[in-house]
Amino acid sequence: MLRSYRKIKVIVSFNSSRSISALEQVGDAKFACSGGYPAELAGKGLCARALYDYQAADDTEISFDPENIITNIEMIDEGWWRGYGPDGHFGMFPANYVELIE
Repeated sequence: MLRSYRKIKVIVSFNSSRSISALEQVGDAKFACSGGYPAELAGKGLCARALYDYQAADDTEISFDPENIITNIEMIDEGWWRGYGPDGHFGMFPANYVELIE
C-alpha cells in the first residue's frame, strides 16, 4: 500500500555561519538529514563523517574509522574538537580527520 505524507522543510540554525536542514515527514514524524544521511542524525547536534582512521592516545580522546559518524560536536579549538564517537564515548579528536555533515 502506497502512503503519502505532506512534507515540510525545516531549517535549524546552530550558529551564525552555518545551518542544517531536515525534511520532516509529518505522517510518521521521521526526519532525514540533508545529504542522504540517516534519520538517526536528526537532533544529534553538529555531526561529521570521519575521513581517516584515528586511534585515541588516551581516554580523553575518541577512536574512529573512515566513514564513521561523530555526533554532538563541540568546536573547542581550531585543531581539536570534542564529540561522541561510534562507540558512544565522548572525547577529543583532530578536526582535520573529519568533514562536517551539512
